[in-house]
Amino acid sequence: PEGGAEAAVPMLVDRLMPGPLAGLVFGAIVVGALVPAAVMSIAAATSFVRNVYVEYVHPTATPKRQVRIAKAVSLTAKLGAVAFVFGLRDQDAINLQLLGGVWILQVFPAVAVGLYTRWLHPRALLAGWAAGMVTGTWLVVREGFSSIVPLGPGGGPLEIYAGVAALVLNLTVAVACTAALHRLGVPRGADATDLPSRLMVRRRPETGANNP
Repeated sequence: PEGGAEAAVPMLVDRLMPGPLAGLVFGAIVVGALVPAAVMSIAAATSFVRNVYVEYVHPTATPKRQVRIAKAVSLTAKLGAVAFVFGLRDQDAINLQLLGGVWILQVFPAVAVGLYTRWLHPRALLAGWAAGMVTGTWLVVREGFSSIVPLGPGGGPLEIYAGVAALVLNLTVAVACTAALHRLGVPRGADATDLPSRLMVRRRPETGANNP
């Protein structure tokens, strides 16, 4: 049917295959759709428990409580996904996907650049991320939810991906704010990934009859 291109494969299976085989293929399609959703909901629940709940809400939570909270978060994520599927228009889902590409690109300075240098200040990275998120969203919405935007304030023949434009601003703000914060002497805070260079694994003293 017109506007139902996503139903082409199921209709082909239904019309060309016998009943038992068609049921098996439909079951495989359902499982193929459920597995990624389950993996993502479990990953979201685990990340929330380890990075948010234990870190800021309940640092002394027992493993049993962490599992219980993770199950609740995973179920909430699944219910939210179902609500999006049935309550969101197709065009809105496409718009969110366009925005998602722009948004995920804004974590590049904090994740990818952070692998090679610690010069960028954490607060500057946060400011750059916020600037990139706001700018990227505004560019996409301004162009009628198009991820390709004209380059320059007055428009023109040159166009650029909105995520790249926002990423350039993101990096610019991060570098500028880092220089300013270093000049003001704002502390960077503790870095849990930076082990002191003098930290060495020492052998424990031997115990036994030969030890005085």
